[in-house]
Amino acid sequence: MCGKPFVSNSDIDEAMKTLNTEFRNQFSHFKPIGWSIEISRIKKILQITLPIIIFITSEFQKEGMGRVRILMEENEQSAIDEMLKKIILRSKF
Repeated sequence: MCGKPFVSNSDIDEAMKTLNTEFRNQFSHFKPIGWSIEISRIKKILQITLPIIIFITSEFQKEGMGRVRILMEENEQSAIDEMLKKIILRSKF
């Protein structure tokens, strides 16, 4: 059973590319260099990519389908939904 696809845009695509190439790759492949993450930059990237997290955790669960299976109780889903709402409210800048 296939779910509806996530509809992205150029901002989300660019933010995901940045997360993957600049942050994930350096962290997971541990290149021995010193680096830091600018808080305002990562906040902006995470705010832009929040729709992906919401889509995966909420839409797939509601539809009972999709390519990603997340097994969680209803109270866990509610807790995630509430946390995401708080993050979205706090990340507006």
